[in-house]
Amino acid sequence: MAAEPVLSVCSMVSGAVVAELDDAAFKALCARPGGGLRCLAGHLHAATGCPRFRQRLFAEGTLITDESDLSLPCSLQLVLLPLCTATSKQREEVGKAILLQKADLVEDLLWQCHDPNMVVPHGRSALHALTVAALSGSRGCLSLLLEA
Repeated sequence: MAAEPVLSVCSMVSGAVVAELDDAAFKALCARPGGGLRCLAGHLHAATGCPRFRQRLFAEGTLITDESDLSLPCSLQLVLLPLCTATSKQREEVGKAILLQKADLVEDLLWQCHDPNMVVPHGRSALHALTVAALSGSRGCLSLLLEA
C-alpha cells in the first residue's frame, strides 16, 4: 500500500499534478543540504526542466519563499515563468556583479527571470555571463549561472 502524500504540487495553469511526496520523501528532501523549499525547487526542476529561479510556488494564493514554513499536509500551486530580456543596464549590472564576485546581486537578477546566457560587457567586448564568471574566478556567480 502506497504512503499517503503529505505534499502535492500542481500546475496553477493546467491543474496537473507535478509532484507528490509522502512523509518519508519530504523528510528526506528536507534533510538534504540547503533543505526544505530550496530542495523542493530542485526536485521540481528535475520534474519540469525549469530552474528554481523561474519557479513560483503558492499556497492558497500566497507566494511561498525559502523562509516560509509549510504546514503539512498541504497542496501547492506551481507557476513556471518565461525568461525575460535584460536591458543594457541590467546586463552591465550583472557583468559588474560577476567581476566584483557579488553572487547575491547575480542571484537577485536571476530571480527576475533574466536569461543566464546573457551577453554582458567585458572590457572592450562582450562575453556570455558564464564566460565572465569563469574567467574572473567568481565561483559563487558561476554556480548560480550554471544552476539557472
